[in-house]
Amino acid sequence: TCIDQFRAAAAAEGIAASRIEAFAADASDPAATQAFEGLGADALLIIFTLSALAPEQQTVMLRHAYNALRPGGLLLLRDHG
Repeated sequence: TCIDQFRAAAAAEGIAASRIEAFAADASDPAATQAFEGLGADALLIIFTLSALAPEQQTVMLRHAYNALRPGGLLLLRDHG
C-alpha cells in the first residue's frame, strides 16, 4: 500500500514512473545486498527507521543505502532525536 501511495503521489507531482524505483525489502538484512547495489539512485529517503533498529542493523542499513546511491547522490534522513 505504501509503495502504491508513493507512486501515486509522484505521478500527481508530474514525476515519470520511469524515474522511480520502489520496492519492499528489509534494508537491515545483510543478505539483502543485491536489492540495493548498483541502483544508481539520485536520492534515498530514510524516515523514522534507524531509531527502530539495533546499532548493528543501523550500520547494515546505511551501508545498503550508500551502495544504492550514484556518486554524488543524496541520503536524506529524518528520525527521532
